[in-house]
Amino acid sequence: MMRLVFVFALSLFVINTNAQYSQQFRGTVTDQVLQQPLAGATVTISPLGKSVVTDEAGVFRFSNIPVGSYRIIISYAGFKEGVLENIAVNSGKA
Repeated sequence: MMRLVFVFALSLFVINTNAQYSQQFRGTVTDQVLQQPLAGATVTISPLGKSVVTDEAGVFRFSNIPVGSYRIIISYAGFKEGVLENIAVNSGKA
């Protein structure tokens, strides 16, 4: 049975790279109810169309993301899709 709500905790870290114009963007996807990492979740940065899959610890990482505001979409089998709006990737901020 598909869960009605995709529940996750997302820890976001932005690390300065590439002369202040692009950043590394990383975080962790977890099930808030069970407090367990979600290995194999797909994280997509829209509108860039870049996607990665979380590792066994629920960690994902994107490199060379331009500074800006993005929509993050997280999908995982058995969960409703999660969407985070207006996630800011800033220059020079960790």
